[in-house]
Amino acid sequence: MQARRKARSRVQSRQEVVERLRAALPTLRERYGVRRLALYGSFQPPLRDEICECALFR
Repeated sequence: MQARRKARSRVQSRQEVVERLRAALPTLRERYGVRRLALYGSFQPPLRDEICECALFR
């Protein structure tokens, strides 16, 4: 049985995306060898039932 992840609140701003990525960077470095992160593109808060994506490139 697969472990369930802790539910997180939806991101409401571009700044919140940046803050979450910065907080995750040490783990991303350790697990996946990520050296740096960059955020590009536009941001719009998701609607009530909308699913959003975030792509990580290594």
